[in-house]
Amino acid sequence: MTGRRGWRGGGKTVLLTVALTLAAVGVAYGALRLSNLLVWNGSGAQSSTAELPLESRSMPEEGSAAAASEPAVSQPEKIGMGRLSMQDLFAGYYKAAEKKAEQMTVREKVGQVFLFRCPASGQLEALETYQPAGYCLMADAFADKTKEQVRAMTDSFQAASDIPLALCCDEEGGTVVRVSRYPALAGQRFQSPQQVFARGGMDAVRADTVDKIELLRELGLNMNLAPVADVSTNPSDFIYDRSFGRPAEETAAFIRTSVNVYEANGFSCVLKHFPGYGNNADTHTGIAYDSRSYDTFLNSDFIPFEAGISAGPPASW
Repeated sequence: MTGRRGWRGGGKTVLLTVALTLAAVGVAYGALRLSNLLVWNGSGAQSSTAELPLESRSMPEEGSAAAASEPAVSQPEKIGMGRLSMQDLFAGYYKAAEKKAEQMTVREKVGQVFLFRCPASGQLEALETYQPAGYCLMADAFADKTKEQVRAMTDSFQAASDIPLALCCDEEGGTVVRVSRYPALAGQRFQSPQQVFARGGMDAVRADTVDKIELLRELGLNMNLAPVADVSTNPSDFIYDRSFGRPAEETAAFIRTSVNVYEANGFSCVLKHFPGYGNNADTHTGIAYDSRSYDTFLNSDFIPFEAGISAGPPASW
């Protein structure tokens, strides 16, 4: 891990961080059991499983003294996700992650499972104490700051962590813009996906995504919690204004285009929020119930997420 600074590009930082998280969870089996991890699939990863050298973990032989005294640490489940499986995706990072995990305390391993909301104060102390996988920066983290001040802040976060951090925010465009709402940081607010598409089709979507990447990267971030893959065609839906506002196949085309741009620019993105949210209530204020058939999900809500996963985003939020 002496080359830590060289891994701070968006895709590689996130991949190494997640690989370390998976290794840490395995080694810290007695400290924490997880039923679910974020579904990660590849910003910065190579495009073919044939190009990724699969590294197998060394395991004590069944029935040996070592096997009897030490619980088995298994490979992450090989989950098919488009072009790469989870095992394939992190193959090139397992050895570095396991080597680092062996040197970590249980407390540090548990910290790596979490992406913290950036606190209003004591940010560096929290990083040093808990060693989280990263920080999610909300709008208050950028308020009243210049670009130089934001970059100094994010650089200080990275310097305080022994492990490269995933630093992210929600810059969807439209009603959710954590950064571009501030004139000191951006010339204008990013428009919603619907507005961008209406202005110039998929070419405008590509250009808009590049602009977001350039701004966030300049500020020291390496992940955007976007694009929104929820299918919503009803203006009365809670998520409508944040969505592409079109049926599943058209939304899938938007998601595929967006993810390809993030991938090509080595910046991490996140598919959000989850299949079915497009036609549901606001879960910030209560519980949403969905009684629609599974076929409805197969023929609509799953389609943009499948398209995005196949295109290679690192996470689903």
